[in-house]
Parts: sequence; C-alpha cells; structure tokens
Amino acid sequence: VPRPDTDEMFLVLLLWLCSAIVAQQEEKCYWLQIQYQWEEEGDLAGKQEHFSPPVVAVHDPSKSLFQLNKTASLGLEDMAETGAPTRLETEFEEKGAIVKIGEVQRREFDSAGKTISGLCLTPEKSQISVFTMIAPSPDWFLYATFNPRQSDGTWAKTQTVTLGGTHEYDAGTDDGPTFLSGNADTAVGSMRVVKKLADASNTITALRGPIGVWTIRDTSAISTTIGQVEVDAAAMLKAEWLVPLTVLGLLLFL
Repeated sequence: VPRPDTDEMFLVLLLWLCSAIVAQQEEKCYWLQIQYQWEEEGDLAGKQEHFSPPVVAVHDPSKSLFQLNKTASLGLEDMAETGAPTRLETEFEEKGAIVKIGEVQRREFDSAGKTISGLCLTPEKSQISVFTMIAPSPDWFLYATFNPRQSDGTWAKTQTVTLGGTHEYDAGTDDGPTFLSGNADTAVGSMRVVKKLADASNTITALRGPIGVWTIRDTSAISTTIGQVEVDAAAMLKAEWLVPLTVLGLLLFL
C-alpha cells in the first residue's frame, strides 16, 4: 500500500486543526439546571408557592429584553402576574432571541432540580437570560443572566447564579403589597415601572435566605469522580489538548 503523501497529510491535519479551533470558538451549547431552596417553615409554608415555567432566552447581550425603571411590556406583565410565558416568548423572538420554555417548579427540598438543554450560543448571541414568576405573588419575578463567553473568545465550562436579594423584581403592574396579596391590577395609566423588589414598596420577607441556584454547564463536558478528584473527560479533547495532540500527530507523519 503506497504511503500517503506527507505534504497532503500535513495539509489535511492543519485544516482539521483550524476548523476545530474555529468551531469551538464559534458555538457552544449548554444545559441549564434550575434548583430552588426555599425554607420550609415561615409564611410561605402551605401557600401553594411555586415558580412559573421559566422563559429562557439566548440573545445578543447588547439588546435588552427589558429595562429597569420602564413600564413593563404586556408579555412581562403576563409572566409576572400569571406565569403565562407565551406573549413574552413572542416578544423576545421579535427581538431576535431564541427562546425555550421550561416546566412549572414546585418547591422541592433537596431536589436535583430540572434541566433545560440545547441552549446553543454564538459570538453574536452569547447571553442566556432566565425569567420566572415568583408565585402566587402579585407581580414579582426572578431574572438572571449568564454570559459565558470570555474576553479571549473561549467559553466558560460552567457558571452559577445564587438567587436571592438582587434577582427579584416587581413588574409594577399590580398594587398588591405583600407576597400573598390578592389580585389588585394597577389602573390603566397609573402603571408603575419595573424595579428590583428591594427598591420597591413591597416586601419579600417571606422568602428567607437563598431562593435557589441556577447553573449552566457545557454540554460537551463529561465529568466523573475518582476518589475526591473530579475528572473532566471531554476536556481531554478540548482546546487545551487539541494543539499538542495535533503537533504530536504531525511529528509522527514527518
């Protein structure tokens, strides 16, 4: 069998290396894990507390999906008051976002939580934004973002947001002052602006301690544990190993 031409093999390997590096930098897919950690005792116990189906948007970080100190959109109002995601999903898609809807989350103590997969980011759409109603509040919601693309163009393997204190918002569309207030829609023409709940007149003392944790993880990362050491098997094939392995392959063919 004739030996492959060395120059041709070198070119093939070089092209493969370049395409692999470009592909790695151009797109990265994640899954989102949603876990809530409300305390069992207190004012919330037995009050049907839950979170609405999360609205998860992949979008251009330069395009805000909503703004503080501005009137809520109809979609944000629907989500914050009733948990309905459809109108908000449409609004986000009209802004160029790619949207996924999760499941209703009841309070599940010591639960592994739910996951949403297939959140694929590009340099142009490199932010993940998550919205969900804090139910059965008047018009309160959770909002947090993930920006895993790093300054050198690579992607973080994981990011975590601990919910509590700075991620709760008041949509300004219902006048109910407490978590268990009945429906009291703000009159047309008198709607308040979206504020962080800590800055609004309402109180959220019923939510004690951290509310929960949202985490995104690189879907290509396959982890296992040996003793007390976590080994990322997929990392062996990622960029940190890609170049030296390719160089070694080239040397073997020369």
